[in-house]
Amino acid sequence: MGAGCLFVPCVAILPSYWSTKLGLAVGLAAAGSSIGGVIYPIVFYKLVDQVGFGWSTRVIGFIALVTLIIPNVVMKMRYTPPKARALIDWSAFTDVHYLTCVLASMVGFIGLYVMFFYISYYAGEARITNAAMSFYIVPIFNAASTFGRTLPNALSDVTGPINLMAPGALIVGALQLSMIGVHSEAALIIVAILFGFFSG
Repeated sequence: MGAGCLFVPCVAILPSYWSTKLGLAVGLAAAGSSIGGVIYPIVFYKLVDQVGFGWSTRVIGFIALVTLIIPNVVMKMRYTPPKARALIDWSAFTDVHYLTCVLASMVGFIGLYVMFFYISYYAGEARITNAAMSFYIVPIFNAASTFGRTLPNALSDVTGPINLMAPGALIVGALQLSMIGVHSEAALIIVAILFGFFSG
């Protein structure tokens, strides 16, 4: 809920400031979550044995508090909409193109997060890596996701977002299927980097 309350207003404010490079602006805003996906797990992994779960979580909360003070202070709507929007826009349920996009996004995200949650578990369970390296697979693909959220998004201003997302989704699906043939640490790292980039 906290991530949703932060991410949605942040991304919703951007279109009021950018008209031509909106894809790049949104990509740079979204890249912050990838950087957090590198920093937070490592901080937690290093601290949990030293200070326990509670204080590890508090440290991450304090990092988030400090890094969010500036955006929350300076972030504001450039202009307000002429009237308040309804809580539920019922006309959206009659827009076939919108419903198709929502359904495709739902199916895509269901498939996408399988790799996010199971890649490190698979690496350790299949004895491809040791426990420490299986943990660091997630920060590796989050680091690659930083570039995947910025470079292609700059291109999306020219190609259009759906024209960029569709090939990315196909590549991510192919990379998930390629995990069947991954039996070495090097192959796992390469798949993690490619998956991070194209999922971003």
